[in-house]
Amino acid sequence: MRKTSIVYLTVIFLSLILLPTAHGQDLTRYRGVNVVHSFITASDLQYLGQTWKVNLVRWQLVWGVDGVGGPADTATPEAYDAWLESALQKLDGLLPVCEKYGIKVLVDLHTTPGGRNSSKQNRIFADAQNQARFIQTWNKIVFRYSGNKTVWGFDLANEPFQVTVASGLMDWQQLATQVSRNIRLTDSVHTIVISAHDNFINGLVALDPSIPNVEYTVHMYDPWPFSSQGIGQNWVHLKYPGMVNGTMWDKNKLKKYMQPVVDFQKKYGVRILMGEFSAVRWAAGGSAYNYLKDMTEICEANGWDWTYHVFREYNGWSVEHTEDKNNPAPATKTTNREALLRAWFSKNH
Repeated sequence: MRKTSIVYLTVIFLSLILLPTAHGQDLTRYRGVNVVHSFITASDLQYLGQTWKVNLVRWQLVWGVDGVGGPADTATPEAYDAWLESALQKLDGLLPVCEKYGIKVLVDLHTTPGGRNSSKQNRIFADAQNQARFIQTWNKIVFRYSGNKTVWGFDLANEPFQVTVASGLMDWQQLATQVSRNIRLTDSVHTIVISAHDNFINGLVALDPSIPNVEYTVHMYDPWPFSSQGIGQNWVHLKYPGMVNGTMWDKNKLKKYMQPVVDFQKKYGVRILMGEFSAVRWAAGGSAYNYLKDMTEICEANGWDWTYHVFREYNGWSVEHTEDKNNPAPATKTTNREALLRAWFSKNH
């Protein structure tokens, strides 16, 4: 009798972990990092899986500059397709490495067809051809990975920004809904990730609830003058917690600032991915650690998945480097920022 009870309880426990939720999502908590496809290597992925214990990488498909001024802004459709095919071929080659080391992949279309204009707006909202190509691009990506179990999901667009929407075109909510419906015609397994409009904390838009397994994502660098100090601007030596432009920023302020995300999560009963968050390593007084500590604790308290920005791309965001802005070499011992992230990653399945 006792043995039977143990077996019964074990089955219940495993079912709670492995069975999908009512929204079609699994119950695994995902904690990982952003990687840029043109920088990441097989040895990096081995290190992330074996040493850091991440279980998710947000795989950024970025063509050149992230934002205005990249090659996609002026590229022909043929050139864009050639770049994307090359980027996906590299992903194809590294997916077995991810599988070997227990890492799931979120495919992030960081650079959308047409790129952005001088106002930072994605041209998928300004040009009918680019919007059609965006839909076609996702049809192609989903067809390619629909049977791949290492790919966890599809992040449709990174920080989509629509200043205006050209006549006859879909806005972000409509476009994301259309692409998601297309995906569900052939793929019922992979998670669809929908970004907030231009990453605004209060810019989340809900899809039709009949579309299963949709997760919503925001990015968090606020207060920006603190988190990005010394990147393309003067190093203003702002601290966290501390005053930024007359406002006190601390953990309570972060929680209040991100309350719209919590409200959205509760209203629609959905999962949230904190897709990017960071602070420059040289933030005054070693306060990048304080910021990352509060951010990860807030994510964990709300049950959010999260991916730190970024792994081995730009050393300003690197937790493997010291707080010395003038030292581009990796640290000779583990920084407190790296130790913080790895302590959370150790909880991953």
